[in-house]
Amino acid sequence: MREINFDSLVVKERVETVHDSKLQVLSFVGQINQNNSYAISDNINAFFESGVFDTILDLSNLVYINSIGLASILAIIKKTQEHSARLVIGGINPKIQIIIQLLDLTNQVEIYSSVERAIESW
Repeated sequence: MREINFDSLVVKERVETVHDSKLQVLSFVGQINQNNSYAISDNINAFFESGVFDTILDLSNLVYINSIGLASILAIIKKTQEHSARLVIGGINPKIQIIIQLLDLTNQVEIYSSVERAIESW
């Protein structure tokens, strides 16, 4: 497991093998706020250094996100789409889920109650 540290946020990355395919789980712990959102946006490619693009976002421990942070999430979605990869959300803080629904991202991204459920869907 690798961790990418930002001010007020840690992104934990782990790679899983499911049905002979690799996928990464990105667990966001903390806040995406004005102090770190630009750094996250500038470092989107760091999340894909392993060459694995199928992704589960675990947002269950993300307690706050601002508009630039939402742009970071959208950039991750776009990056996976550019590589014809699948991206789902496996676990989400209820407050963040409301924001995701307001942005109508539920039409682009499947949401599962946990990382385990998301892995089972693969």
